[in-house]
Amino acid sequence: MIFLRDNLFEYEVLQKMAHLLRYPCKLPPDLLGMGYGSDYAGKLQAGIDSTHSTDTLFFSKKNGCNVDLLGMGERYMAFLLEISPFVLAYRPQYPLLNPKASSDLDDYVCGILEKMPEIKRSQVMSIDIAITARDEILHPGSLINDRLTYLMLSHKRKEVLHSKPIRRRLARERRVAVENGFTYAVYSRSEHLEECGLSAKQIMIWGRDLDFDASWVNASRVAECVVASYAGERLWDFLAKIGVELRMDTEYVLQLFAAAVNFGLLSIDLSFEVGERRKIYLLKRTEVVPPWISFCGKANCCLEG
Repeated sequence: MIFLRDNLFEYEVLQKMAHLLRYPCKLPPDLLGMGYGSDYAGKLQAGIDSTHSTDTLFFSKKNGCNVDLLGMGERYMAFLLEISPFVLAYRPQYPLLNPKASSDLDDYVCGILEKMPEIKRSQVMSIDIAITARDEILHPGSLINDRLTYLMLSHKRKEVLHSKPIRRRLARERRVAVENGFTYAVYSRSEHLEECGLSAKQIMIWGRDLDFDASWVNASRVAECVVASYAGERLWDFLAKIGVELRMDTEYVLQLFAAAVNFGLLSIDLSFEVGERRKIYLLKRTEVVPPWISFCGKANCCLEG
């Protein structure tokens, strides 16, 4: 395909914009052809395929659909993924074919097998969470070229990590994930994860009624004020002062604060409880890492599990 110079530039811009965080996500199918949002169906559904008391179902602004979570570890991680600017989308209960079923399906697609192979439910593994992420935090108008990362997370309790059946399962998941182009990691629920997850949930609640895509400019203005003059006051008191300066209602400024965190314009240490009557702990841009590296979002922080 031949592009004129201007058209080529426009094409490159559009390609890079595909790596920008949008609500809901607007991504092409992943490495395995799996879609996002309403085009995605996980293997297991909370309250249907699983009836554990820890099942959770909530609407994700980032994914544009309900997400099914089958345990507290997955729940707290989902809260972290929901507000992380590194994460473009995440999909719980991701279905992944075992090697035999995958090979049979490939042979059918290539014409080696004439009949469509029957894929049994037992041949489909369920990975706890699949994540589509980026290596850098990009903002609208940025032309920095980064690449998408596809990651699979498996949640296992610490006390079972060394049992032979669990080790065999994790090894099988890792092998199949890597063979399909995904990075693979295991994490465990801990008190630290719960604390950080609850802080993330609070930020998620503050921003749930705001149109993030339409709020970029105002969120940027709030972020600039926070970076320039925050001195450890209670969050609500400080945002009220910003509201006077920007001629905005304090509740709206709080929503914009949440949007700024989601976009990566602001980064805060989630290991400290987040609340309107509490102070926040800002992180430097160079300190910030994705939640699968550090639950609190801070590099070089002790990560349990």
